[in-house]
Amino acid sequence: MTDFFRILGHQYCKVYGKIAMRKPPRPQTFNFIKKGAAVLLAVEVGIFGGIYYVYHRMNTDRDYRYYMSRNYSSALEVFYSVGEYFNTKDQTRRLDQRVWAAEYPDKSSEQATDRS
Repeated sequence: MTDFFRILGHQYCKVYGKIAMRKPPRPQTFNFIKKGAAVLLAVEVGIFGGIYYVYHRMNTDRDYRYYMSRNYSSALEVFYSVGEYFNTKDQTRRLDQRVWAAEYPDKSSEQATDRS
């Protein structure tokens, strides 16, 4: 009879003649995977939040786009390309270049020669 309960994963108590309904312990690998998945999810949420913050700031702040054009021109180019892909009538790039040419006349000529 005790072999039957041992097969099920329960222990049979000889003193009281009852079944001890204890669950077998989970392997440590399951806990490691569970914690790793939680950390991975937290990292992904943090990265997504950071990307959304930068996108929202680029979408609403022309001065930030100017900063991005000076320091991270490839990221700004991706921003403009995505905007033009989803809205073919998007004029953000042209408007920015006009405003920057008026506000920063000495640096806009450098930017125009870099693009040519």
